[in-house]
Amino acid sequence: MKTCMLKSALFLSVLPAVLLSGCEDGSSNLFLGKKPKTVEFKRSVDLAGERISIESFGAEDLFVADTFLVFITPKLDKCYSVFSTTGYRHHGNLVSRGQGPGEFVFPVQPVFTEKNGDEVSVAFYDTNKSALVYLNLTRSLADSRPVFDKMREFREIQGIYKLFPLEEGKMFVDYCDFERLDQ
Repeated sequence: MKTCMLKSALFLSVLPAVLLSGCEDGSSNLFLGKKPKTVEFKRSVDLAGERISIESFGAEDLFVADTFLVFITPKLDKCYSVFSTTGYRHHGNLVSRGQGPGEFVFPVQPVFTEKNGDEVSVAFYDTNKSALVYLNLTRSLADSRPVFDKMREFREIQGIYKLFPLEEGKMFVDYCDFERLDQ
């Protein structure tokens, strides 16, 4: 134990000396050997939040998909409560909890959104089905029932935290959840 602490202390005392030895005049970037380029913006924008009066019972999180404000309500019978971003009108509740067709056992967290023409879809990963499911929000709200565009199974991969679309048909799979300390 003392050897490990001694090595750590030695490393931390030598590291600044090694890093600073690359800086002759203190103004150059020690990693690239070039002076960093300064970018000046002609215009600055101050962002301000907007207080909205929307009540969504059971909401634990929310996300924006194009013109939809979607509250995630995992403890209710329907997992998504959808509102308009323009008039804050409630459009409906989607994605039922259960084990039947078009139902999901575990609360579903959106992975990403897609827009094809006028249609907006939300992709989420369902751990029970081991699949990435594409919910077409636009058609679902028009038909007053969930409309699923497609489902892509990931049976060979377990413990997926997030998926990120890359190019056509390819995904980057993330197994790490830094928000939870038990992983």
